[in-house]
Amino acid sequence: DSKAVRQTRSTVRDSPVHATTSTHVTNQRALARLAENIWRLERRAGQAADSSWAQPAIERLRDDLGECGVEIIDRTNTPYRDGENMEKLHSDAPEGWTGGLIVKEVINPTIRIGGVVVEHGKVVVGPDENIRS
Repeated sequence: DSKAVRQTRSTVRDSPVHATTSTHVTNQRALARLAENIWRLERRAGQAADSSWAQPAIERLRDDLGECGVEIIDRTNTPYRDGENMEKLHSDAPEGWTGGLIVKEVINPTIRIGGVVVEHGKVVVGPDENIRS
């Protein structure tokens, strides 16, 4: 590389705009991980015999995330349509099933920040007996 190209790369890398963009992406990833971990905590607390102590803290954490524009979307028991903001990891529908599909289990929730999906949910789907084609 020429000296001018190296200087340009260095200038761009060290510029406030590059640093801001890089920090913004890092912050989004951190917020998405935090949101997913809060979702996991909420699920585990819901399975515990006595989780009443955890619920107020989880609600405050969700409120704080909401103030940052973070949404945690759990699509359990909702209709599944190809092309939505989730990835189908497995289908329990019988081979040749032509009816509707429903989200049976959420492996990872969909995370939106500022209305933009930053993490696609990962789901297991199954046949929706109420929707047949």
